[in-house]
Order: sequence, then structure tokens, then C-alpha cells
Amino acid sequence: MQSGKELEIELPSLTDEVGNLDALFSDQDADVDKLIAGMKVEDHVKLKEKGDVDLKEIGEITGSVAARGWRSEESIRDVILSYMGRITYTYNRFLKKNPDLKGKIVLEMTIAASGEVTSCKIISSTVGDPEFEQAIIAVVQRFKFKPIPEGEITVENPFVFFRRDQQ
Repeated sequence: MQSGKELEIELPSLTDEVGNLDALFSDQDADVDKLIAGMKVEDHVKLKEKGDVDLKEIGEITGSVAARGWRSEESIRDVILSYMGRITYTYNRFLKKNPDLKGKIVLEMTIAASGEVTSCKIISSTVGDPEFEQAIIAVVQRFKFKPIPEGEITVENPFVFFRRDQQ
């Protein structure tokens, strides 16, 4: 399959061609073959190319020594990657309004000992859409990290937003 092409996937929409389903379900010998006999697939969904997000190498990590001992770059990256679906969903929602939306946003987030993101701000952006940037900040502020005994850290996270068909 080539990028940039429309993909059609047929999803079943079942039409009852069997007749009286109550009679069929009351039949002691009813099986799957009887239930689906005569039903046809009618609907289909067209999917078009969407946008995607890459998390580039995490930038500088600062904060208390205790927190840096508990939160490794790998553990931070794992949590961020677990939320990439939400970031990608947000990007695709804005991509519908502006098909040319793309670029890089570097966010700085502070993670408290509780695992909550207590602060998130944009360090730099080439996206040029303040509403989208605020929506991404709102997603990141809902990240939850594993609680640690003490300390907080601040991390720079570079996200690159791009359309799959324009790579």
C-alpha cells in the first residue's frame, strides 16, 4: 500500500434477512451459521492519511537530586510515549481544520513527587497555531507519572508534528 492513497475498509452492517429472530433464538438447535445466514455487508468507511507525532530525544532534565535519582530519562520517556495516542488524536483533530499544520513544539514540564505535571509551557514552536499549542499543553498537563518519595524535576520534551503523506 502506498502512502497518500485512500484506504477503504468494509465494516459489517447487518441486515436481518432471516425473518423472525425471536423464533430463531428460541430454537434449541440455533447456531452461528443460522444466525448470520442471509445477512449482507452494506456499509464501508473511507480512511485518509492522518498526522503523526514523533517524540525526539528528551532534552535537559533538571531538579532535585532525589527526584533525578528516582526518575530516569527512560522512565519519563515511557510515560510520555504511553500518552502519545492522546497527543496524536489532538493533532489529527486540528489537522482537519488546517491540513498544513505541522512543525516542532518543545515543551518544558515540571513533574511533582506526586507524579502530577504541575507546570507546562512552550520553550519554542514552529507550528504557528496558538490554539493548537494550548491544546497540546492541556493534554500534557494531564500526564500522570509514578509517585516518588520526594522532589520535582523539569524536563524538555520536543514533539514533531507531521502528516504521514508529506514525509
